[in-house]
Amino acid sequence: YLLTREPDNENFEESKKALLVQRFNLPSRAAPKIEIEQFTPPIDSDKPGIFFAGYDYLDDQDDFLIFGYSPYAAQSLGRNNMNGNELIVMNTEIGVSEKVIFLDRFDLIRIKSYDRYHLPLENTLPLSWQLEAAVENIDYENYDEYLGYFRGGIGKTWLQNRSVLGFVMFNGGLYTKGDNVLVTPEVGMRLDLGFARGLINIQKAYNLDGESGSLESKLSALAPISKNISFSIEMNYRDEFRANAGLQFYMY
Repeated sequence: YLLTREPDNENFEESKKALLVQRFNLPSRAAPKIEIEQFTPPIDSDKPGIFFAGYDYLDDQDDFLIFGYSPYAAQSLGRNNMNGNELIVMNTEIGVSEKVIFLDRFDLIRIKSYDRYHLPLENTLPLSWQLEAAVENIDYENYDEYLGYFRGGIGKTWLQNRSVLGFVMFNGGLYTKGDNVLVTPEVGMRLDLGFARGLINIQKAYNLDGESGSLESKLSALAPISKNISFSIEMNYRDEFRANAGLQFYMY
């Protein structure tokens, strides 16, 4: 190669041909294979509007019916081309107990984005991230106390394949009650069993003084019944056990 770059090289053409011959005689190397999973086609995806009707159980409190609606919800466990990612906007959940009708929670926005399909390029650091702004009821006796929060986090995924997606997140948030700033390490796993999808996650919050709250564990699952209906179940434990189950109806 250096001989071809010399300006006074009298055998330039011969050197060039010899260089090309040596290059062609080098052993071939296979390019790294990048497998890209097929996305769910739009015709098979869940419709974006969701109406939910179910039953909610809470330890040592009155059970209640719960109804929810979101004008746009591409769920992490849904049938869509998000493949584990999530975007939910203006999700509103109303509880109906024997005593009162109340707002159980309102999600202004909820986003999850996993670094699941990044290309393995050099000098890149792909990250997963999530963001949530919401208000939720925290008083199931008088139904008049609410917690508002804005939180987000970054992390990494592991065990990435069609059936399993594991992730680790480091979250931080601002809260309207109690400790106003909390950091929350989180580990979780999303499972795709074909007939149903599930999400398991465990997290624990710490305040700025290093004091920790209770460990929280959560299990969610979604199983399609028909093209426009799915069965949903969610179980959560933090100091007390809570569970709800119901049907999701997909609209427009």
